[in-house]
Amino acid sequence: MTLSRTPLGTRSALVAIALLTALAGCSSSEPNPQAATESAPSTNASTSKSPAGEPYQGYPDSMAVLGHSGATGEGSGSGSPLQNNWATGENPDVNSVYLRLLEKNPAVEGHAYNLAQGGADLSRIYEQAIAAVKLDPAPELVLVQAIDHDLTCPADDGDLQSFEDKLTRLLTTLTQGLPHSQIFLTVQDRTAPSTDAAMLTTTERAQLGGTGPCAIFDADGRVVPKEVERLEGVITSYDERLTAVCDTFDRCHHDPAAFRYPDNRDFVAPDLNHYSVAGHAYRAKAAWTALQRTGLIPAG
Repeated sequence: MTLSRTPLGTRSALVAIALLTALAGCSSSEPNPQAATESAPSTNASTSKSPAGEPYQGYPDSMAVLGHSGATGEGSGSGSPLQNNWATGENPDVNSVYLRLLEKNPAVEGHAYNLAQGGADLSRIYEQAIAAVKLDPAPELVLVQAIDHDLTCPADDGDLQSFEDKLTRLLTTLTQGLPHSQIFLTVQDRTAPSTDAAMLTTTERAQLGGTGPCAIFDADGRVVPKEVERLEGVITSYDERLTAVCDTFDRCHHDPAAFRYPDNRDFVAPDLNHYSVAGHAYRAKAAWTALQRTGLIPAG
């Protein structure tokens, strides 16, 4: 019997995957009004290297984040969700990347753009990129949180190639449209399934349980080892494609070691599908460390 390939962000029985994939988010929203539908530059692999440019030095004067609900603060609870997000939020309890930059470089004040949308896949994030290249001032640092809504399970070579092509189009648009920018891609940050299971009650696991490919909990809330193994393999394959594509662009960066989600239930929002305020704070710190480690901001 041939197993159907299911986008992970579209099946309620797979909501438990959100924990395994760093609470990446499975919600949806209307298209961003800033997004346009213009065509992008060619994504021929032979031209995927970014054009020669002079990116910022030190700390950027402007920034933007593209992605899905993991970057919007959705589900975080207290106060305005957007203010809680790890990238551009202004909640001091989160101490976002933006607030950390502001402390180092006052010129960034008011120049932090959040174009992320709940439920966004790479096609939608591409539209966000079209909007980003039109911003004034142009964002010098661009953070991208993607993957979740582009994963299918099981995934074959065609699925992975489609992901690679869409990511190449996105990065080509950003590097050609923002010649002085630096781009940082987050990868799927995940814990071990046994750790995820330990953070949830049996009732919660049963609530998230399902059947079929990548349903890591069954209807009784028990972990399904073979589906855990399948899901981890799929996520690894997409992560590998993401880093391989990023590496073909001079100004694209990633840090797989930065995002390893700890076993702290306080970081999980009540909906079991997003970050809490504490979770966004953890991710902001991890992102800041990654930006330092990749040389996109000073280490000091």
